[in-house]
Amino acid sequence: MLFEKSKEFLVCVDSDGTVMDTMTIKHKNCFGLAFVEIFSVDEEIREKVLAEWNRINLYSIQRGINRFQGLDEILQYCREYGYNFPGVEGYHLWVQQTDEFSLRSLKKAYWKDPNNQAMKLAIVWSDEVNARIEKLPIGKPFDGVVDILKETSKQVDLVGVSSANENAVLAEWDQAGLGEYFRFVGCQSAGKKEAIIMRALSSGYQKENALMLGDSKGDIDAAEKNHIHFFPIIPKHEVESWQEFKAEGLPRLLSNRFDEEYQKSLYEKFYQSLK
Repeated sequence: MLFEKSKEFLVCVDSDGTVMDTMTIKHKNCFGLAFVEIFSVDEEIREKVLAEWNRINLYSIQRGINRFQGLDEILQYCREYGYNFPGVEGYHLWVQQTDEFSLRSLKKAYWKDPNNQAMKLAIVWSDEVNARIEKLPIGKPFDGVVDILKETSKQVDLVGVSSANENAVLAEWDQAGLGEYFRFVGCQSAGKKEAIIMRALSSGYQKENALMLGDSKGDIDAAEKNHIHFFPIIPKHEVESWQEFKAEGLPRLLSNRFDEEYQKSLYEKFYQSLK
């Protein structure tokens, strides 16, 4: 159990791309650029590799996947251009089998296989990404989100559920004044999103009284694995999505009207946005 339940309803909330307008700048200015530099991608294909990084992480159904999953995807893509980093198979196996997408977990795997060059570079890359993110201006929430979460917190228990680096998330949320509205904030070091939600539910909530707010397929998967509702924050339509949550999604949850038909319509809207 992560905390003591204070209300009958639970709303779990993703950060980057859902609460904070930070996802695009982080991927375009930090993740992709650090990858091509640290993994020594040739200049002549860097634009293609960066475009593929952005497609995977921002504009595809894989949007919002953990950084280490995104790295695995781009390493596989680079093999099309003749890149075959020693140890990439071992890194791929770690991504498939780990229970925790975190630097701590990756380092443990690397200590068991210290000759794995792909894991070594992945650790250097992740540290560099964090350093670059720290140098970015503090991100801001999408318009209206703080007020909506403030009002929502009066009716439900809020829990942050993010796959991003904990230091970055907490710094951004503290700057925005969001922390006081949340019972708990679970980030990369707390495990996968579905595990954080499961532990939050163990505080005593009925699953029909719980919901996940997110902007990615990973958020949907985390909700479905725990058999709770999902409300999408549509990329490029974030402000409108939050207003719809306030006007319809939350009232439906609180009145037990978040039915299968409504959930299906939300899924369709989300998937259509990423085609």
